[in-house]
Amino acid sequence: MIISFLRVLSVVAIPMSTPVAPTLADADTLPVPQTNVDAPQQANTGTDKQKKRLTDFEKGEIMFAYKQGWGYQRIADHIGRSKSTVSSFIKRYNQRGTHENGRHTGRPKKISRDAEKIVLDLVEGNCSIAKVALMQIPELKNIHPRTLDRMLRGKGIRKCVARK
Repeated sequence: MIISFLRVLSVVAIPMSTPVAPTLADADTLPVPQTNVDAPQQANTGTDKQKKRLTDFEKGEIMFAYKQGWGYQRIADHIGRSKSTVSSFIKRYNQRGTHENGRHTGRPKKISRDAEKIVLDLVEGNCSIAKVALMQIPELKNIHPRTLDRMLRGKGIRKCVARK
């Protein structure tokens, strides 16, 4: 079993002398996928490619081809993405100056950083402080006790605060 696996690896392995990434000399010879006009078009349900992020390799391919003078459609055909994905990425790259994705902020925190600091200082100073006493802090007036528990658990404090 292992020997046959190694034989497959030796047949498939890429020699170290071959370049992995295309070079500037290869820019005009990069293959563009051909689409079959006679093939029946399937309806895109949106689930297979919905919100799929570009990989770093795809981003590199896009910028390489764009700097070689390729058009958006030719790049899109080459990497198998839509023209709007390519143009959006290039626009973001030119605005930000980097290929990195932007921050995904998520839901805003219910407890501010200042309130967190106050609670942590109180709990670290007095480990047996009651949760009811913590809930009397003005910054925590509209916070549910479970939210406070989650915040403390997230900071590594589990059994320090009394339940009632």
